[in-house]
Amino acid sequence: MEKVKIKSYFYLTVTLTVLIMSASQGCKYENEEELFGSEEECDVTEISYEGEIIPIVDQFCYSCHSTAEASAGVILDTYVTIKSWSDESLYCTISYGDECDNMPKNQPQLSECNILKIKTWIDEGALENEVYGCTDPEACNYDESATVDDGSCAYEYDCAGTCGGELEP
Repeated sequence: MEKVKIKSYFYLTVTLTVLIMSASQGCKYENEEELFGSEEECDVTEISYEGEIIPIVDQFCYSCHSTAEASAGVILDTYVTIKSWSDESLYCTISYGDECDNMPKNQPQLSECNILKIKTWIDEGALENEVYGCTDPEACNYDESATVDDGSCAYEYDCAGTCGGELEP
């Protein structure tokens, strides 16, 4: 009878150990995509501060890094404050870089797409309001308000005097 009792406790202990170990490893997600899945391709061809960066910051950062909260003294509520961190450690923290505090705290890592959008924005100069157009002053269609060159620069006029038009009548 005693051997049966010991065997039962042994099997019960092994079963519970396996269940606990499986449960603790089965609910771990490294980032948003593992938790929710990726729905579409990540388009980073025209990243804008207002179109992509503000929504990401509002959704994942603002609850802890607003003027009211200022967790760790970091405020991310204006272009100037977000830009100041983009020059320092914003990318490092969201990409879980070495020597950085991983953000967002106690939440899944941002999706690879959101990280790529922020990295692209930083790499392109972390501009506030991007205006796409020809940035070459030598081009006939130079746009002095353009902040990002979109490859549309033209250098010749057609017979009618139209910049970049049909060169042959």
